Amino acid sequence: MAHKQWPAARQAAEAACKLEPSRGEAWLLQGQATIQEGRPGEAVDALRKATQLEPGNAEAHFCLATALWAGKPPRLDEARAEYQAALDRKLNSRMTRAALRAIRAIDQQSVRKGQ
Repeated sequence: MAHKQWPAARQAAEAACKLEPSRGEAWLLQGQATIQEGRPGEAVDALRKATQLEPGNAEAHFCLATALWAGKPPRLDEARAEYQAALDRKLNSRMTRAALRAIRAIDQQSVRKGQ
């Protein structure tokens, strides 16, 4: 999707969330669009709602982890836990590799920060 289309995608997802607030997929799409707009911290609530509505959705956990890690400040412990939750729910191979790399990087950041 072209960069200019993310705001429209987010707005459509927000409308879907209002119409059908129990649809986890709508919350996931809202969060994904918000991340793509460069606002990961603002995506956390929508993505957390997606994981609550669809706890078995690996992609929702992966996106939540990404938003938590990319937020200001990064929430390393929560991000790591969500990447692990995504792995536990059988991601596709590309996302599995990305989650494993992210966990290693978070562990390294945590060691450097003395967490």
